[in-house]
Amino acid sequence: WQPGGVPGSGGRQPRTRGVPGLHPDLRGRPIPGVVGVLVVPPVDDAGQPPVPTAETLRAVADHLTREVAPAGITVVAGPVRFQRIVVEARVALDPGQDRAAVLTRAADAVTRYLDPLVGGENGAGWPFGGAVRHTPLVRRLLAVDGIRAVSGLSLTVDGLRLPACTDHAIGPNDLVWPERPLLIPIGEGAQP
Repeated sequence: WQPGGVPGSGGRQPRTRGVPGLHPDLRGRPIPGVVGVLVVPPVDDAGQPPVPTAETLRAVADHLTREVAPAGITVVAGPVRFQRIVVEARVALDPGQDRAAVLTRAADAVTRYLDPLVGGENGAGWPFGGAVRHTPLVRRLLAVDGIRAVSGLSLTVDGLRLPACTDHAIGPNDLVWPERPLLIPIGEGAQP
C-alpha cells in the first residue's frame, strides 16, 4: 500500500477512514487505545464490492503505526461494510432520442453517484454513513439528457425492497455498493 494511491488504479484511488475505538472485527463497543482504519481498495471490473487483501490491511496498519500513531495506540485495519443498493425508477423518455442510449446514460449516472470511490455530491466517493436519499437520486436522473420525468423511485437494500420515495440511512462507518439500476420506461418514450 502506498499512501498516495495505487499505481494503475485508473484514477480510482483507495480510501480509508480512521475511527477511534473501533476494532473492525469487534464492532459494537468502543475499545480504548484502538484506532480502526477501514480500507476501501480500488474497484476492479468484477462488479463486486472491493475487499482489501490481508497483505494490504497489514501494510496499512503497519504504515500508520510506524508513521502516524502516538505511542500506546493500536492501529487495526479492516474492510468496510457495504450495503448493496438497487435503484428502481420509472422514467419518461424523450421519444426523439435513442432509448437504449438514454437508459444507459441514466444507469451510469446513478451508479457513478453511489460509487464508494468516485461518487457522492463532490465526486470524492460516497460518504461514510451517507444516507441514500430519494430526492438527489431523482435529480441525478432528471439531469440525464433524454429523461423527461421520473414518476417513481424505490430502493432495494441488501435484497429488501423499501417503500417508494423512501430514504435509507446506513451505519456511520458503512458505505453503499451500487448494483445496476432497474430503469423502467413509461409513456410514449417507452415505445421501441
